[in-house]
Amino acid sequence: MYEASVGLFVPNLRNLSGLLDKGVAYAEARKFNPTILLGMRLAPKCTTWRSRSARPAVTR
Repeated sequence: MYEASVGLFVPNLRNLSGLLDKGVAYAEARKFNPTILLGMRLAPKCTTWRSRSARPAVTR
């Protein structure tokens, strides 16, 4: 199972890491706390970025 899934998850997690790095750079350029972005929603009914990024890491 590990061999089959790691190849799929690693590129996606690298992409997520890149997006989070861009968000930190954006926040630092505008001089506000980057953790504020994790609590933001794309739309009123969407979940927060924090919950969206944590979801893939949850094991069941």
